Amino acid sequence: MPESSSRAGLNNIRYNVEYGKIFKSPADLNGELPKEIYTPSERPACGLLMDAGKEYLLAGRYENGTMTTVLCGQILSDDPNKESFENVLEWKNVPNSLRNRLDIKAFEPCN
Repeated sequence: MPESSSRAGLNNIRYNVEYGKIFKSPADLNGELPKEIYTPSERPACGLLMDAGKEYLLAGRYENGTMTTVLCGQILSDDPNKESFENVLEWKNVPNSLRNRLDIKAFEPCN
């Protein structure tokens, strides 16, 4: 993890990602997010475990040049039978109603 991060020195997992679609990003990045995302390596610290080759709907934070994501604060399905609290939402399981709301930016402004 870069030294400028608030989690520098802690155990983290680094994921190298490709973005399929970006729904929101900081204005100063012009829609280009870092290809490296960091998450805590421990589940009690809200770390995410993702499988290579799968697509996910991720929420994250960009701070001091570092992109981070944690389990706490992820977007979940409205149907509690489809996803559990401890999983990040796989893109193939994102309901069309949620995809439509993301496309029209129904969640903004978001602080």
